[in-house]
Amino acid sequence: MTTSTITMQKNVLRELGQNPDDTTLQGRALRWLNKSMDKLCGFMPDAEFLQTAEISITLVDGTATYIMPDDFFYMSQLRIDEESRILEEFTRQEFDRRHPDPANEEEDVPSDYTFEYDRVNGRHVIRFGPIPDDAYVCHGILKRWHPALSSSQNIQYDKLETVLEEGAIWEGSKSIYADQEYTQYRSELKGSWLESAQGFQQIMAFQKPRSKQVRVVLRKSDY
Repeated sequence: MTTSTITMQKNVLRELGQNPDDTTLQGRALRWLNKSMDKLCGFMPDAEFLQTAEISITLVDGTATYIMPDDFFYMSQLRIDEESRILEEFTRQEFDRRHPDPANEEEDVPSDYTFEYDRVNGRHVIRFGPIPDDAYVCHGILKRWHPALSSSQNIQYDKLETVLEEGAIWEGSKSIYADQEYTQYRSELKGSWLESAQGFQQIMAFQKPRSKQVRVVLRKSDY
């Protein structure tokens, strides 16, 4: 089943007791749907509806940091093909412990990396250690944030539609029903969203390949 985003916007407004044909409110409902998508992505970082893409980074001799795409979510693997090496990711604290004085560290083939956030440019940056001593080419498997929803697109998966609407209704209630007297109502809507998100998470888990089970047969002498 395919559902248009504008239909979802109207559904959200109806559930909140608002006029579904009010174009100003429709714009707000779209923002709530996008907030719902963002929270769902954070709740399920391994979900298949997150965009997955290969990324190639050509390192520069003597340069340790490189800017990531603006829709970067996280890196699941990074390798240097010509060295047949998979790099290891560390937290910033552990990375700094391993490379306490990078300016005086001998350049070499990178063995690990970390991520930091450039607040000036509003982008994530990847930092390699040791600092590369050549123009190595890295290949990574990158998770990207889901692109923002628009009123003109369709949602292809009805299960995703359900959880997004539940989340958007909760988001909208925090604005439309912000008074203290609606605290219980907002709490119930949050519970509905969590229930939908957990159900969706279970569906996605069933669709993932499972490791093969090796049957173990015991002999009489084993017990």
